[in-house]
Amino acid sequence: MSLSEFCPQLFSFRSCRRARPRGNVAGMMMGAGFTVAEVMARGGKACWRCSVCQGQGPVDLVAVAAALGMDATLGNRRPPCRVPGCPGRVRFLDANSTWPLPLDTITDADAAWWTFDDQERARLTALGWRMVMGKWTAPDPVTPPSPATPAPPPSSR
Repeated sequence: MSLSEFCPQLFSFRSCRRARPRGNVAGMMMGAGFTVAEVMARGGKACWRCSVCQGQGPVDLVAVAAALGMDATLGNRRPPCRVPGCPGRVRFLDANSTWPLPLDTITDADAAWWTFDDQERARLTALGWRMVMGKWTAPDPVTPPSPATPAPPPSSR
């Protein structure tokens, strides 16, 4: 008896395929376009993450809902990072699952993504930041020249 006769499901590609859900679920899997109300209904957790300093933290959805309304979305927004000294911009993530889902509706397949990326790269480069091994690195600190130290007085013996 061969292995394929003993265990035919190992050699059947059809048995390995999962049923795919119908409809537009790509946006749902990415978290794209969730409103503040939808994020709150899913568990009420969102976070921000900076692309420059890699800082992250929670988002107060109640304050966002009070300021922007429940139908507002945090997707495709890039406010400045609040970490002192960081010139980066943050993106928002739905933190109601094991892996936070980006709330953006644009991806690297869209021209708007690359336009923003080019503008951000030019802005950070103009500020002296540079990309090293895929991460932004702060400019080297400028140290002021030290004042000339006076020579010690001659010793009197």
